[in-house]
Amino acid sequence: MRDALKRQDRIIQFGMCNWGHAHVEKWGNETAQSWRIWGDILPQWTGHKDHIAWGVMPILNHALFHLSQTNFWGHADMDMLEVGNGLTPAEDRSHFALWAILKSPLLIGTPLDKISPETLAVFKNKELIAFNQDESFGVPAWPYKWGVNADWTWNQTHPAEYYSGNSTAGLHVFMLNTLEETVTKTAVFDEVPGLDSTKKYIVHDMWSGEDIGIYEKEFSIPVESHDIAALRFNEASEGAEEPLKVQGSRGKNLQQPL
Repeated sequence: MRDALKRQDRIIQFGMCNWGHAHVEKWGNETAQSWRIWGDILPQWTGHKDHIAWGVMPILNHALFHLSQTNFWGHADMDMLEVGNGLTPAEDRSHFALWAILKSPLLIGTPLDKISPETLAVFKNKELIAFNQDESFGVPAWPYKWGVNADWTWNQTHPAEYYSGNSTAGLHVFMLNTLEETVTKTAVFDEVPGLDSTKKYIVHDMWSGEDIGIYEKEFSIPVESHDIAALRFNEASEGAEEPLKVQGSRGKNLQQPL
């Protein structure tokens, strides 16, 4: 199939599906533009009791151990997006963001004639889509710390919670809350690859599209249960002034226009 498609004179997206069998992660990138890594997704956070491996968290957990094969022209396919199909709004945001930052194909599995404005807003997040389809950086965001469990623990309920990655817009940090209550998540600059604890950074909220403020050494933010903080860090210029902050929706500090 690969060889037949290569002989065509038009662009073709070859998406291969064998549900992750036959060690497809070792040869999928040489055969197709994308390859499915596991079973068919369910619109559930942890999965049905008979198919736990097919919920959002178990698929994420599995994907984290097969990141090195993803780059330009080759993407591990975590299956279609179930945003708006029964997950909570927080879970919808996390689901979309995690698929985007791991550079999975973003295929909508939602009935578009029934889509809500809130769901549509998640799908249309330009900053996450730009990260997913960045023309200069093909590699996905990588976990730099697990959080609940020790690093590189296989756990289908509490996979890695802290991620970082680069785009043409800057360095990004994503902090997931897998617990059942709101918790404060902290990005410690010394722990984040690419951040310098001796420098100050403008922290930008990718959900609101607003700058939050200028921070040094660390940045903390409350994250609701099953939600994710999506942030961009850009080094602050010398003498940059601190934006006025106000308490925004979902407990986040948003920049107040002056």
